[in-house]
Amino acid sequence: MVFGYVLTIILLKLLEFWGLHQNFVCFGLVINIPILTSTLVGIPMAYTTQTLIAFREKWKLTKMLFYPITIIPNLGIQQVTYFYLNLLLNEIKPSYFNPYISYAFATIAPIPIMFIMVKFIVTNKKRNTPANVSSDY
Repeated sequence: MVFGYVLTIILLKLLEFWGLHQNFVCFGLVINIPILTSTLVGIPMAYTTQTLIAFREKWKLTKMLFYPITIIPNLGIQQVTYFYLNLLLNEIKPSYFNPYISYAFATIAPIPIMFIMVKFIVTNKKRNTPANVSSDY
């Protein structure tokens, strides 16, 4: 989460420095370049940390190939959160810090949904079957 936020802010600053826009429109959707890029760059790192640290599972290439499926809702939630929160904050009080606040909330917003989705992709489904559970009787 922190890595994604920091990378997003760095990309935002680079785009501002080069005088480029941070958004582009694709099929009628406004896509935020820093969020999209940090999400794509972070996929291998996110899968590895969630597999080895959060769920304590064995790292498998086949599961990592399915992992980007979980990124689709994450990216959608981040895009919508950033876009509407930035509009709301600019309506209330325009400020230099509004994009940073919007990016922070956009990074945090999808966490509960992502945890549930990632758990199904990363964890080993055979672990909880009665044949694999030992009893102390």
